[in-house]
Amino acid sequence: MGRDVTVKTKHIVLVLVTLMIIGCSTTQPIRWVSTPEYEVEYDLAWDLTIGLISEHFDIEAAEKRGGYLQTEWRIIDLSENDAEALEEVDKVGVRLTCRVEGRFPFQLKMKVERGLYRDGMWVPVWVDYSRESICQTCTGSQEWIDEELEKEILQKLSVRLTN
Repeated sequence: MGRDVTVKTKHIVLVLVTLMIIGCSTTQPIRWVSTPEYEVEYDLAWDLTIGLISEHFDIEAAEKRGGYLQTEWRIIDLSENDAEALEEVDKVGVRLTCRVEGRFPFQLKMKVERGLYRDGMWVPVWVDYSRESICQTCTGSQEWIDEELEKEILQKLSVRLTN
């Protein structure tokens, strides 16, 4: 009987986590950040962008002609507390998506997403800072990663495109 209670409890927790994730993903819009305009030819700017992004991520899709780039998910290490809170989640990760807004002058917009890997698939999750939710719990020690990674890539891209 004790095992049945444990299994039922795990299923209830999984349903609640799923509902919280759905609530987070529908309440927080995707945040895109645009670069300044750079007086750089498109081919060179694209190559520099691909080079920089590939230093941080494996590239999943890159379409130079359409100006689209998306990375594969990169696994984030969880703190012990996060790992316990996300017992039913296999992994937590981050990925980057870029779209060219202008070819000349070159301008790029990008977003950094977090996601949960569960049941063989990635589910993007957006942090809802306005309320306590699984979105904050799943990234408790990692809340900085979106903004820090975003800043780092934007800064390095600026250096490369202006030199």
